[in-house]
Amino acid sequence: MNTLRAITGTYRADRVRNEHIREQCKITDIARFAKQRRNNWNEHVSKANDDRLIKIARDKIPQGKRNARRPRKRWMESWQSSSIDTP
Repeated sequence: MNTLRAITGTYRADRVRNEHIREQCKITDIARFAKQRRNNWNEHVSKANDDRLIKIARDKIPQGKRNARRPRKRWMESWQSSSIDTP
């Protein structure tokens, strides 16, 4: 944001919102961009045949025992828990 503020010629003391600066520079918020990419990838995988490894890895729940520490998030869990709405 420091770089974008320098490009637009604003300072933090001007109290201009980050969203407004991003609109001026025509730059997408990184969280929205990541959510959009995940949505596009999910649509791409959904079109694949059911026997493709990529779709099996996305849809199936692994069998077996997990480590004692906190389990890592699966791709689908991170996709569902994201709270950023895409326009």
